[in-house]
Amino acid sequence: MDSARAKPVPRRSPLVLGKSLGRGAYGSVHQARWGTLVCAAKTFYLSQSDFHLQSIQKEITALQKLRSHHVIQFYRVYQEADRIFLLMELAENGSLSQAISKGSLREDDWPTKMRLANEIARGLAFIHQEGVLHRDLKSGNVLLTRYMEVKLADFGLAKIRSAMNAASMTSGSTAVITGTIRWMAPELLCVPIPKYSTKSDVFALGVVMWEMAANSTRPFKAGDMDALVALAIHRGEREILPDDTPAEYRDLVQRCWHQDRSQRPEAKDIVLGHDGSTEEGAGDEEKNDVEFEWSEADGTHTSEIHNGDGSTPGRHTDAANHDEYVGRVPETDDDVVTHMCTAAKRGNREAQLFLGWIYDHGHGVDKSDKDAFWWYRLAASHGSAVAQVHVAKIYLNGQGVDRSDGEAARWYLRAAVHGDVEAQYQMSLMYTSGRGVEQDDVEAARWYILAAENGHCDAQFTLSQWYSLGRGVTQSDADAAKWLTEAAKQGNMAAQLHLGMFYWNGQGVEQSDIEAIEWLTKAAIQGNVEAQHNLGLIYEGGRGADRSDIDAFRWFVMAAEQGYAEAQFLVGLRYVEGRGVQQSYIKARWWFTQAADQNNADAQRSLGVMYEQGQGIKQSDVEATHWYCKVADQGDSDVQTHVGLMYLEGRGVEQNDVDASKWFTKAAEHGDAVAQFHLGLMYLKGRGVEKNDNEAARWFTLGAEQGSVRAQLSLAHLYLEGQGVEQSDIEATKWLTKAAEQGCATAQSHLEQLNLGGLGLDQQNACDVASGITPQYSPFVLGIKLGSGSGTFGSVHEARWGNQPCAAKTFFYNQSDFHLQSIQKEISVLKRLRFRHIIQFYRTHEENGQIYLLMELAENGSLAQAINRGELFSVDWSAKSRLASEIAHGLAYIHGEGVLHHDIRSSCVLLSRHMEVKLADFGLVTVRMLVSAASTADQSKGGFAGTLRWMAPELLFAKKPEYTTKSDVYALGVVMWEMAANSTRPFRDQDNDALVAEAIGDGARETFPVDTPIEYREWAEKCWHQDPSLRPEASEAVQIHCNSSNESPDDDDASLIDFDLSESDSDDLERYRDEFASEASATQENIDQHIGQS
Repeated sequence: MDSARAKPVPRRSPLVLGKSLGRGAYGSVHQARWGTLVCAAKTFYLSQSDFHLQSIQKEITALQKLRSHHVIQFYRVYQEADRIFLLMELAENGSLSQAISKGSLREDDWPTKMRLANEIARGLAFIHQEGVLHRDLKSGNVLLTRYMEVKLADFGLAKIRSAMNAASMTSGSTAVITGTIRWMAPELLCVPIPKYSTKSDVFALGVVMWEMAANSTRPFKAGDMDALVALAIHRGEREILPDDTPAEYRDLVQRCWHQDRSQRPEAKDIVLGHDGSTEEGAGDEEKNDVEFEWSEADGTHTSEIHNGDGSTPGRHTDAANHDEYVGRVPETDDDVVTHMCTAAKRGNREAQLFLGWIYDHGHGVDKSDKDAFWWYRLAASHGSAVAQVHVAKIYLNGQGVDRSDGEAARWYLRAAVHGDVEAQYQMSLMYTSGRGVEQDDVEAARWYILAAENGHCDAQFTLSQWYSLGRGVTQSDADAAKWLTEAAKQGNMAAQLHLGMFYWNGQGVEQSDIEAIEWLTKAAIQGNVEAQHNLGLIYEGGRGADRSDIDAFRWFVMAAEQGYAEAQFLVGLRYVEGRGVQQSYIKARWWFTQAADQNNADAQRSLGVMYEQGQGIKQSDVEATHWYCKVADQGDSDVQTHVGLMYLEGRGVEQNDVDASKWFTKAAEHGDAVAQFHLGLMYLKGRGVEKNDNEAARWFTLGAEQGSVRAQLSLAHLYLEGQGVEQSDIEATKWLTKAAEQGCATAQSHLEQLNLGGLGLDQQNACDVASGITPQYSPFVLGIKLGSGSGTFGSVHEARWGNQPCAAKTFFYNQSDFHLQSIQKEISVLKRLRFRHIIQFYRTHEENGQIYLLMELAENGSLAQAINRGELFSVDWSAKSRLASEIAHGLAYIHGEGVLHHDIRSSCVLLSRHMEVKLADFGLVTVRMLVSAASTADQSKGGFAGTLRWMAPELLFAKKPEYTTKSDVYALGVVMWEMAANSTRPFRDQDNDALVAEAIGDGARETFPVDTPIEYREWAEKCWHQDPSLRPEASEAVQIHCNSSNESPDDDDASLIDFDLSESDSDDLERYRDEFASEASATQENIDQHIGQS
């Protein structure tokens, strides 16, 4: 399950994707961060169709030219590999559709519904004025900010025209049908050439208003067939509005969705109720609410604010004249209040502010928005900056007065130029959003800087984001880090999180793991889920802190309990592996389900694996396929291939070649080599697709170029036959050679036969390839040493052979004859052993006087390394029993093949990426020709071999040691003690090997920890019994596993499906089953037949 694990914390890419927010017209949408800027990221793939890519370009073009308060703001485009990201403003409250579905929009809240309808109309009026038609307006494409303000989004289907043709938009245009049928105007349906216009968008607005009125997001929900719904709309049928719909609202809906588009209003003419935000004309976005004129006088910024017509809004010499209303003076016996009333009447602004506050909060008087506003405004006109901020907020929210963004901006400005830090921050927000002023990033940044310098925490954090992005200011990571530090010191947990990541990555500051962890911890303690998640990854990786599975698990759980999907997946994964917590499939499944319900692909894939393999739950291919399909729908090519195989085999779903081909195609188009091979085979056989040899050859070629052995073999067959390609023995030989270079015995055999017959390659080269000698052009790359870096007689390195990662054991020709004989022995043994718990041998390679044995790479190193790293401290006894059982499986297999290991110990037991046992280091083996399985217990003659502290007593002090299968079983008992005691050195208190050997010969054994389960201890004691005849055979010891499976030690790897679904590069490890496996075999048989004919 390694492919499902999270990546390490450090990320050099400035883009970090967060939780999924849903889907747009052609792409998924995620919450994201660009540097320190929080945004929304819409994701597309370059492999999408031309139509989809044109829609992406269209959306970018539309958003770049649209700058309005009610249109989602576009930031930039970013490409990473084959993905394109559109970074846009984040609408914190999601879509209007989600608000309706969640019940956030109360049924009786008609003022809010009218306001939202007005704001949608203003957005439409603006885009229509800019020459843009939306063409897909619905509640799902209307987003809501944290203040529940409308932002039109998803312009992927927009129609864009030049400014010269803007006026013609009402006259219709020809285009293919575009949009969502239930929101489409009747003139667009059931006609060969739909004519889009501004009135088409207005019709959709009427449907959206019905959605809000009826609290439903599916018009004509009783109609399942879109074709019938389209016909009904075309005939004039409409949804029914609720009985309590206000008459004004009902009238506007009916005008908007009028059958005759000439009777529908233009968006700029739509006004519902008394909405201060629309008084100056919904379509006049360019004027905004006010215009600012800046002048410099005595070094102080002053301003004059005008309405669009040049008049001055709300200009009064005496605030008491406002609306001809005079604020009341409370009647009270409270001496303090009485004193303040007297002072307020005499013009004391602090007293006036006090009266505004008590009416605002109902403190000792009846709460009155009108009286609060009157007294606040009176204090504000007398120069109270605090009162000016209160007045601005009241205008902004429409609390006791008509809502007016222009008046709000005017009062915020008056307070801001007098140094009020909150007003300065609010002015920055007004300029950022374009509320009451013309949108201006540079002016917004100037106010952010003033507020930040005066200590405003939110301004400091936002300013750091702007410096990181270069928005309104010159991009500077150093300045971003400076303001993050200021905000973080004030306790802003978002700033603490980002500052921690700045230190982690060395972005704008000197890199420091210690500082990073300190700031992340501060944020995590305050409950920041991203910080908690990142700390878990840090303790898991061991960078900057001691590696600790327990601490990692603790932080993951904190984030998971707050609903963070990625952390929930990781908690589930820890329960599966027993890392930092006791292993539990039940708890793992619960956490996977929590994350999967949030559409976390890793968790969904893990649930698929649990159901497919029956891990802690009843095995169910149906449930497995259910979860795999959810992952496949998100574009995971590995899982798409697996789903294709399940359809092909009829596992969990009804067998269906067409659906299998569909999923293979999706994965193949994303570059999956396994899918490309299978899709080629489908075209070759005409299964699920029309038979097409040319297409088969094309897909085989793509898979072969990526290193797929089976694709290479199949392509070679096509070249030999001239099927789908021009016949060419040379090309056939080339692809067989590539397969042979990856250790494919079938390809090596075919090459030997083919080329000895004089086809394709010269005879000597053919013999070299067939015998495993590397051709001069073979790519061999030697990497780092692995672990302690040595086997019995040679060092071990990570390496690559072509595209195949592997382990390379290194020897020199100048070693002793005994060593070279041991090397030859190990090669001969590994070539014949093919079993899941035996390390796989690929080939030999000679270079510069060195011999390399290329073998399967065990990603988790040896069992000894795992013990020394402390990884078995937190592993429960069932997991240790499983490892012991798998070692016994491996021994049972080699004993059945007539092989004795002679050197079983924890350092010779390797662990795969899934922590499965792989026996290795066969340099000391004894190999026999079997007459019967029982002959493995016969006496064998030879020299003293093995590692003393793991050797059975009958082998010590004997002139001719008698090695048997029971000698290996004895060593298994010692390895079980190593796991139990978390120690890799038996008799560690005694350095003298001679004394240790004498003790073993006398029957002394190591002591098990007190918490060792009785069953585990008894099995170990049976294995290392003094009398070999009383020890079990390895085939009996497989029962050590507490939850033993029914598999036989002779189980074939071909029946196993690996979790990560990656193709084995060795033909001998064919993993796919049943009918489709036979198709691949048939391809190889055809090659055999052709060579025989040649």
